[in-house]
Parts: sequence; C-alpha cells; structure tokens
Amino acid sequence: MRKTDQEIAELFVRLPVFIDTIFKGFETTLPIRLNLTEERTLMLIHLYPGEPMGIYSKHAGLSQGSFTTVADNLANKGLIERVPSENDRRVSCLVLTDKGDATAKLIHAQFIDCIKQRVSSMNPADKSALRDAMKTIIDTIDLLD
Repeated sequence: MRKTDQEIAELFVRLPVFIDTIFKGFETTLPIRLNLTEERTLMLIHLYPGEPMGIYSKHAGLSQGSFTTVADNLANKGLIERVPSENDRRVSCLVLTDKGDATAKLIHAQFIDCIKQRVSSMNPADKSALRDAMKTIIDTIDLLD
C-alpha cells in the first residue's frame, strides 16, 4: 500500500507539467484584457458560483490579501459582484455578472478548443486511456474534498 501511495504522489507532482503541455502557446482572445490569474479566477467562479472569497483564494493559490486585488480588478471590469454571505454578513461571496458569465463561457470554449486540438493527434487507444484517467482524477476530487 505504501508503494502505491508513493507512486500516486510521484505522478501527481507531474500534473502541472501536463497542464503546461496541454496549454503550451495558448492565449485567449477576449473582448476585455485579463491576466492569467484573472482568467483562472473567473473560471473558478463560473464553475463554483457564490463561494466565499477565501475559497477562491485557496484554489487560486493566493493569499487572501493578494486575491482581494484580483477580485477588485474583476469587479472594476464589471465581471463579478461581491454579495454578502447568507451565513455571515462579514463574508463576501463572488458571483458573475452577465458580462462575466459571457466572458467565462468564451474562455471555457477556447480552453475546450485548445484541448481538442492538442489531443487530436493522439491515437484512439491513447485518447481513451487519457479520457478514463481524467474521469478518475475528477471523480477523486469528491473523495478527497
């Protein structure tokens, strides 16, 4: 069991390299200028709307202070709004505006197109294996969360 745990850990360390390889040379084409952190944050809010800012800052890998700047930038660009938490009025949750939702959908579509293009040259067996591996990884999120 310990050997399997070690192998899993060693493989997970390589995931950022995989992600960098998939998105190598990729740049979004948007009607508004966003940096990479703003794009990722917008996608997090799109996928998991209405979470407290602290949750997004953790997923973005930023301190809460640094993340506040990102949230301010997105709010100033009219892409997100802060709403008080239903459970704690001192906590702000983030939601997309209509403009933010349209922008997030555009980013999502461009990500999908990029990934489809990158995997198009793979043989069918490797594509199936990658699909199955990705499903397992995504299903594992719920187990570990």
